[in-house]
Amino acid sequence: MKTTNNVQKVVLKSLAVIVSSVLISFTVSAQGFWESILENNTFNEIALAMVESNSEAESNLYVSYSSSEAINFELLLEAEVEELLELEDWMTNEANFLTSYSIEEAIETPMELEDWMTDETYFSESSLSLEVVVEEALEIENWMLDTENFSVENTSFEHTTAKEYELELEPWMTNSKVWEN
Repeated sequence: MKTTNNVQKVVLKSLAVIVSSVLISFTVSAQGFWESILENNTFNEIALAMVESNSEAESNLYVSYSSSEAINFELLLEAEVEELLELEDWMTNEANFLTSYSIEEAIETPMELEDWMTDETYFSESSLSLEVVVEEALEIENWMLDTENFSVENTSFEHTTAKEYELELEPWMTNSKVWEN
């Protein structure tokens, strides 16, 4: 039972990987897919035929064309004439477009010398009290002298320096395709 479950899991996972790789390949190859469909003449002809069948009464106003006949397409384009704009009263009323505002400068009152600023009792040296903290001397305890607490198995340390290799110029470093933006 466990073997069949494991086999089923492996098969499902492998199918998922295969399907995802197929989907990725489709998306990569389908980048130009919509362009090719839109450029396809039969697609355009079908769309035009559907439009013509829906509006047979207006068919004489439209010129049918294919994608290869760009000259006929120009016939469909007309230069559109816009109406002249009229100036209305609200457009010239300044009350609708309030743009005037005033910036006032802040005026600071000059500083004044007050009595407490010159009174030395506020700034006497006796008001400052600096206390020096005296730390107690450290004492050596027995466990600090016991070498078993600080045993090191490997006492030989080797100091090696890393070898520096000469840098080499590789082909990808000078390839302009790698550095294009």
